[in-house]
Amino acid sequence: MPVERLPQWNAATPKQSVRPQQLFGAAKSFTFTYMAPPLTCLPITHRRVTPYWPQANSEVERFNRTLEKAIRAANTKGKDWKSELNTFLLNYRATAHCTTGKSPAVLLFGREIRTKLPSLNTSRSPAPTSPVVDPAILERDRCQKAKMKKYADEKRQGPGDKVLLKQERKNKLSTKYDPDPYIVVGTKGTSLLLKRRAEPEIMRNSSAVRKFSPEGTDNHPHEAKRKPDQVVDTTTKPRPQRQRKPPEYLGHEK
Repeated sequence: MPVERLPQWNAATPKQSVRPQQLFGAAKSFTFTYMAPPLTCLPITHRRVTPYWPQANSEVERFNRTLEKAIRAANTKGKDWKSELNTFLLNYRATAHCTTGKSPAVLLFGREIRTKLPSLNTSRSPAPTSPVVDPAILERDRCQKAKMKKYADEKRQGPGDKVLLKQERKNKLSTKYDPDPYIVVGTKGTSLLLKRRAEPEIMRNSSAVRKFSPEGTDNHPHEAKRKPDQVVDTTTKPRPQRQRKPPEYLGHEK
């Protein structure tokens, strides 16, 4: 599944050009000997990624989720998913992405592609001969990625943090995480070096741990805090009633 980095152009068919570097998983289909001759003849560097770790090739894995959803919908409707795949790719390439604010077709061809939706004929700018991207799009892409990094950094563990480690379920009363916390003593990529008292250090992936919140810690700092001596009125108040008075047209005074 070839995926372009910036235009987010996804192709389920062979490409027209060769990229100097390709990312491959550690599956057996990518490690067979018949993969070596094509990579040797073409100027391609075979760089493997961590198995069973979608973040290593996140762009492709994220598009695979969308692709599987479209195939599943076509199968549910009783349609040929191979025929519906072309329609899905047409709509996907003509839809603007939230990160870049532009559709993949505009970034790759310099114009919008024609779809089944009615549209007005606008002046089309010629497609650029070289891959030139608008600086505003690059800045928007950088800002969106900075927001995602900030959100991830808030949940990322660092040295000195107390974390809970996932444990195997021994019985129905076992908890998902070991209640005895570990202390992070070091990091190596997405792996954490954990230590607990006199026990030997262990290395675990960050997906297998969660931050430890001591008892009594406020997990909702944005909520208003109540003072310890403040008494909360728990009595049920009656519903409000309107003031009743005789009508004025009967001669009653105000």
